[in-house]
Amino acid sequence: MFSEKINISIVTTCFLMVLFSHVTFAQNVISTTDFLSSIYKSKQFSKDSLSVALLNEKNYNLPLIKSVQFRLETRQFIDTWQEYSLRVKPNSFRAKSNQKNIYINKIEEVELSYQKGFNEELKKRYYLILEYIFNKKFIESYSERQIQLSDKLEVLSHSIYELNFDVKDLIESEEDLLAVNLKLIQLEKQNKLIEERINQLTDVQINIDFNDLIGLERIIELTKLDSSQVENLDISIQKLKINTLEKEKELSVAKSKQFVDFIQAKYIGKSDNLFEDNISLGFGINLPFFGNTRKEKNIFYFEQINEEYQLSKLEEKVNFKIQVAKSNFETALLNFNSLNELNKKSSISLVYDTYKKMEGVSPILLLKLSLLKNKKSLELLKFEQELYKAYIEYLDTTEILYSNPYVNYISNSLKYLK
Repeated sequence: MFSEKINISIVTTCFLMVLFSHVTFAQNVISTTDFLSSIYKSKQFSKDSLSVALLNEKNYNLPLIKSVQFRLETRQFIDTWQEYSLRVKPNSFRAKSNQKNIYINKIEEVELSYQKGFNEELKKRYYLILEYIFNKKFIESYSERQIQLSDKLEVLSHSIYELNFDVKDLIESEEDLLAVNLKLIQLEKQNKLIEERINQLTDVQINIDFNDLIGLERIIELTKLDSSQVENLDISIQKLKINTLEKEKELSVAKSKQFVDFIQAKYIGKSDNLFEDNISLGFGINLPFFGNTRKEKNIFYFEQINEEYQLSKLEEKVNFKIQVAKSNFETALLNFNSLNELNKKSSISLVYDTYKKMEGVSPILLLKLSLLKNKKSLELLKFEQELYKAYIEYLDTTEILYSNPYVNYISNSLKYLK
């Protein structure tokens, strides 16, 4: 009876696998790299790219001429006493250069802000893929456990009237099966939500192929990369703010030190001698009294000191987060390796494989051994999930995850995103 039940379970499992394969091929099967690369087709990325392109097309440089004034003056409304003057106020070349640097900094600050948003969206995709992958793995393991418990209950139901029947085992098995059924319902519901989120991001029904999932050895190798070469984006933005303040201060000083204030040409009515009275040229100069400039410089110094303090605090915060992320990864790696080694040293698999080849072994004993193997694999799977999450968290915190050119850090082949 037990062997018949096992055969039925195998047939059922094969049928479900075939059915699942038809559903899978009905959808678009894409790699993890394709899914991560879909961020380049997102509406937000297109909008940000267009905004930066428009900003680069704008010209916010100071013009060579600040202003042009035309003046008309009449004395006692007599035509011969009318005065016409044209006054031109120039900008200094130094002020023009500083203004250009300020605008370049402003554009770069906007670009970095957009880049930060891009990185956040990319990180969400990484965590979503990991959630998708491990949810699938948990469904597979719990489905296997469901079959094992069903088989066990079937065998127990046929041994109720035997002397060595263990009613406690029957009750516990039913409770375990109920818990597994509830867990599978929860996992299936979660899987549906994950797939809906993935489909919303890609605008099509897809199925992700994760056969190229990165292995443990490659993970350890990548977490040893030198992260000091990658500057944190928040720190870069803060440094840019300080640099912009410095340029704004230089612009203010350049304006205050502009020697020529204006150049003027004047025509004064009619005269018998055109070159003596009618035309005059003049210019204005700025005298070196910089009371207002000194006040502005003090404001700039105050703001700069404050921003530099914020930079110092930010660097401390980022360094602390990196240390925490590194510690979390090392802990997750230790936990996974320890449990994996214990499982390898366990004699459960050896006993199970040996008993399967022997005749007359109790079916209940084989099922108990297979359930124990399944339990150990589930425990290891939980630690594996934590390890992958800690790995992505570490790459995110060190910003290795966002090194240019972008690559797929959960792909064993580290394919480029495109």
